[in-house]
Amino acid sequence: GGAFKITSLNASAAAPQSGSPGAAVARQLTFKVGTPTQVSGTLVPGGTDLYEFHGEPGVFLDVRLSGVPGRSVLLRIVDNKTGAAVDARADAGTRAWTGRLSAASQYRIEVVRQPDTGAEPLIYTMAVGLK
Repeated sequence: GGAFKITSLNASAAAPQSGSPGAAVARQLTFKVGTPTQVSGTLVPGGTDLYEFHGEPGVFLDVRLSGVPGRSVLLRIVDNKTGAAVDARADAGTRAWTGRLSAASQYRIEVVRQPDTGAEPLIYTMAVGLK
């Protein structure tokens, strides 16, 4: 036990407030190198959860979503400083992303529930590993 630490987790199923940018609060991910950090959350259609972490250039990142059907929940990975996605796949939205980080920066993982995927809240699990 004790291989990883989740500093905080918000699994609120409350409907997101439209027109209030920045309403979603990012949670900081902490890592023990070589051991994936696992988090879960609940998203309503159109909802977003945000996770942030510090990455160094050349570090290998592995992010995987599970527990949700098809492409109902997707993730995007962006550089917090520039707002730019780490690559085209991370920009378009995917269920899994692996690759090397290009810069020392604070990165943000956006977990996004797609609209028109039913009315029920979906519970996802995400594993994030740095090597």
